[in-house]
Amino acid sequence: MVKFAFLVCTVPYTFQNTDTLYDMIEAAYELGHSVAGVFFFVDGVINASRKIKVAKGVPNLPEKLQKMVDKGIRVAVCSTCSEYRGLEEADLAHGVDYASLMTFGDILSQADKLITFGL
Repeated sequence: MVKFAFLVCTVPYTFQNTDTLYDMIEAAYELGHSVAGVFFFVDGVINASRKIKVAKGVPNLPEKLQKMVDKGIRVAVCSTCSEYRGLEEADLAHGVDYASLMTFGDILSQADKLITFGL
């Protein structure tokens, strides 16, 4: 079985990347694989904001993020990228780590494969 790591560099709702991330994680678990963690980087840090307002009829990405955290998947955001975008640690969804690139390195060192969502 494969242990995946995910790097997300894009904002929610502008692209389908975040929704695809959650679908891929579910599929990986269904196939018996595991996830070392998810790291939100550059604009991707917005995905972890608890301030996201979800419009009726669109995928509830914050809810999907919370389910992922509740499953025990390690989720972290780049603290420097967050600060540049006005996202403080207190703004993060419950269970998301406010971390450095060293955390991404740790997640990556535990994984067999890295999947990146970017431009």
